[in-house]
Amino acid sequence: MKRLKILFLICFFVLGGAVAALAADAAEKVKVGVIHILGKHLDHIELRQGFLNGMKLKGYNVEVIGIFDADIVSYPDAYIRRGIEEAKRMEAAGAQLIFCTAMYHGLKDGGIKIPIIDAVFLSPLILKYAVEKNNKKYILGNATGTIFGYSIKAIADFVHDAMPKAKKMAYLYSPGTPTERPESEIAEEAGKVGLKVVNCPYNGKNDIGEAVNKAIKDTDVLFTTNCMALHGVEKTILDAAKAKNFPVITAILHHVREGALVGIQTDWHRAGEMCSDKADKVLKGTPANEIPIEFSDRYEVSINVSVAEKLGIEIPYTILQMATIIE
Repeated sequence: MKRLKILFLICFFVLGGAVAALAADAAEKVKVGVIHILGKHLDHIELRQGFLNGMKLKGYNVEVIGIFDADIVSYPDAYIRRGIEEAKRMEAAGAQLIFCTAMYHGLKDGGIKIPIIDAVFLSPLILKYAVEKNNKKYILGNATGTIFGYSIKAIADFVHDAMPKAKKMAYLYSPGTPTERPESEIAEEAGKVGLKVVNCPYNGKNDIGEAVNKAIKDTDVLFTTNCMALHGVEKTILDAAKAKNFPVITAILHHVREGALVGIQTDWHRAGEMCSDKADKVLKGTPANEIPIEFSDRYEVSINVSVAEKLGIEIPYTILQMATIIE
């Protein structure tokens, strides 16, 4: 009997291995080139893993035939040229599509014929390489993917639910910066919950103080984007708000640890998964520019309850339940 059990176990594992091997062979093989900016950044790693995991779950056996990465936060012409060269090399090596992060604005005029799936489209409407039709956004060119950003609806809902007396929200932003969002989009979403948006633009370190002072003087809450990190003005904004006991909502989670009231940020892994959905449609024959680009449909929320208590803001339990991180 013992020998029979051992024989059964051996057969079970051998059969299991054979089935797994057959499944791998049966998976549709697809060659993908990867082009990253900040490819070593944890968020971009999450984007790539979300994409590759999503492709595997859809039955694809993905062969990554090249990864081009530059660990920088600016977009010099030399990097754009190199990105185009690498994309063409990947295309020549048999890549069926390119998966990239924050690079389509540079690759779009490079003569690349294979579809591009970008997980971090930078303000496509502001940069004028997308069109809006029937309340959906489509890329001009052979591409689709997800948009870099945060949920304006979630931000507006948070202010409405946690700060019911607030009537005005400052939008502190840097006009024309690729990661910003149109003022009209912010105003439209805030208006749905009765919030008036006061635009407080700045161009850099020289005029950030004036913009912050206007926000604190004229509104009830300040919303600022991830661009404050790009411009190196994070400390100026958070210190000014802290000195005046003024609530700040940010699009970067770690700012909450540094004194912001709440941070609402894209769920990067989910954005990668959504890109795999779009890649699947492209590989099945749908033109990339007929697949709408979207924001991630999930986001992460960080709340600083100490700051809330200091400001006299009572965070509803339903919002605390949603929080990914509570400081």
